[in-house]
Amino acid sequence: MKRVVSWFTTNPVATNLLVAFLLLAGIASFARIPVQIWPDLDVPVISIVVPYLGAAPEEVETAVCARIDEKLDGIDGVDRIRSTAEEGRCRVMVALLFDADRAAVLADVQNQVNAIDTLPKETETPVVRLLSSSDVVIEVAVTGPTDE
Repeated sequence: MKRVVSWFTTNPVATNLLVAFLLLAGIASFARIPVQIWPDLDVPVISIVVPYLGAAPEEVETAVCARIDEKLDGIDGVDRIRSTAEEGRCRVMVALLFDADRAAVLADVQNQVNAIDTLPKETETPVVRLLSSSDVVIEVAVTGPTDE
């Protein structure tokens, strides 16, 4: 090792050429690295939102979310189902398997949700849609006292 170091110190032209070669190779490699600013994220998730205005979360859970969960259980192509009961709204996120036929699963989910005839009459029409990567990533809610 000592011999190599002493050779490079006595031959500065060779040292500079080696450094220039490594620098150019690094620049050429850097230009070929595939980079995307916005990667293609094709999220296989179906969203179901059922407005139930004026209902408490507990009532939304038992009257809406549980019934939707029962209907969706066993659909081919579904990885998992997550329900959220909020005040005045039931939100169900259906995560699909990556190799599932998304259009077919969406149609199955839509048909099963439309077949539920035991939802309270106060609920509005369920909104079923396939989420895309351009949809909102984060949702922020701000609450506080209002002057009415």
